[in-house]
Amino acid sequence: MSDEVLEEFENRIEAFVKYLDTAFSPKPFESITQERRNKLMQSKELFQVPYIEAIPKYKPSNVSPHGGFSTITKSLSIPMQDVFDQAMRQGLFYGLNNNKLYTHQVEMLEKVSENKMHGLITSGTGSGKTESFLSPIILHILNELNEEGNKYSASPLHERSSDWWINVNDPGIMPPNANTIDILKHQNSMHKAKISPHVSYQSTNSNHQRIDGLRALVMYPMNALVEDQLRRLRMALDSKEMNEIYQNLCNGHTPRFGKYNGKTSIE
Repeated sequence: MSDEVLEEFENRIEAFVKYLDTAFSPKPFESITQERRNKLMQSKELFQVPYIEAIPKYKPSNVSPHGGFSTITKSLSIPMQDVFDQAMRQGLFYGLNNNKLYTHQVEMLEKVSENKMHGLITSGTGSGKTESFLSPIILHILNELNEEGNKYSASPLHERSSDWWINVNDPGIMPPNANTIDILKHQNSMHKAKISPHVSYQSTNSNHQRIDGLRALVMYPMNALVEDQLRRLRMALDSKEMNEIYQNLCNGHTPRFGKYNGKTSIE
């Protein structure tokens, strides 16, 4: 058990008690403050005994995000390997720098993408399970975007595509000089056509269209996990760097993703 972990735990308790002493100090009755502190430190309401999980040191591979994915995805074309390398470095594995991927992350990608096998990852906390199952999915999506981009450029975005965040029923968040009638008309037409007005979908006035459909479905047992993973997906698929890759290497073709839970309308 690390001394630093216990010290951090104790420091957090002390900081909170000091806050109470400062904000609710019944001066000049210092004895009352001390009595309250003693009771809090002896109670079970302020904190519980910490449970510390010892995380094993997972075996690293020889693959780094800087050009190392080509040693795994050998069946891909050289240009597609470059697309995937850049996407992993700028998206899913952003910030890993020169650190190596874990062996099970490499094996997962290789088995799914190269050997066309099903994969099951059961490693513990902090082992990079998210990266393990997302990397083959992202590779599949990027491969499609790149293939489509080699055939034709993406259709121009709808003129209202950047208005996805606007709620015309909430004037407090409306941008200046917003055309609420036009925005509401667009959102109503999308609702009637069962197309979400809250995505930057591409115009349908084009001879070239990617086939609409679901490429991947990720299911979670709790909303808290969904929110955390949605943040990871935004970084992995919708960051500024990733959109530059779509524009430069996929001819403007971009993926879409969304969240569905018990509050999602089924109309």
